[in-house]
Amino acid sequence: MDGMNNPYYANSMGETPLNNRYTQLALLLVSQSQGQNLSREEEEKRRVRRERNKLAATKSREKRNAHSVYVRHEYGKVTDTTKQLEDQISSLRRERDELMRILDSHECCIPNQQQPLVQQQQHQLQQHHVQQAHEQLMQLHHEQQNQQLRQLFIKSEPGFQME
Repeated sequence: MDGMNNPYYANSMGETPLNNRYTQLALLLVSQSQGQNLSREEEEKRRVRRERNKLAATKSREKRNAHSVYVRHEYGKVTDTTKQLEDQISSLRRERDELMRILDSHECCIPNQQQPLVQQQQHQLQQHHVQQAHEQLMQLHHEQQNQQLRQLFIKSEPGFQME
């Protein structure tokens, strides 16, 4: 019989399935469990323990999957809120730019000698107010984003109980 047709064909390390360390260990354990003459009580205890373990493993997998779905959902909500806030910032920037353009093109009705100085002061004051409003909006955006992320990560902590 050649090596290709032999069910015990050696692997690249020269080991056959029957002399592989893990296979030998598995065969030993199987032979021991088959050779043991367990009483009916011991067999029942083993069966009950295996059943409890199976149920616990199933429950753990279901809980992990539910938590994963929950975290993905929360992440989607945070992402949507972030997009809405970014759109709002973009809109406010466009509005600011338009107001600045209007302000720059506006001519004031002040006597000619004071007009440039007053226009410059008004322009600087309005720019300052626009900049403050923009900074406040950005700070609010970052605070909301940080709060949502903190809530998401607090809820994703191990041991957190979803209600």
